[in-house]
Amino acid sequence: MPGCDSIDSLNKGVEKAQNVSTDMKKEFGVEPYVGFNWQNGSLTNISIAFDRLPTTENLTSLESAAQKSVAKHFDETPSQITISFVIPGTPDKRSNKAKQEGTP
Repeated sequence: MPGCDSIDSLNKGVEKAQNVSTDMKKEFGVEPYVGFNWQNGSLTNISIAFDRLPTTENLTSLESAAQKSVAKHFDETPSQITISFVIPGTPDKRSNKAKQEGTP
């Protein structure tokens, strides 16, 4: 069936995205949502979205870890990797989860 290859590719993509998410959680202590986009059969973007800022030395280490994990789990190199963070609207409105975990 023609649609089976598409479904199989999607399922494999979801599994690979979950593996990247697991790697990032092990490295930085925050589990991100990882998504991916294909266009005309080419992997165009991997999105890594954290629900807060991970405690890390710097953004370069986050960038490097993301690139290594994506290369490890995806067969194709994406055109770009997008990393994003959710931050509170005001400095004094940290989430209860972050307060409980002692995250600044």
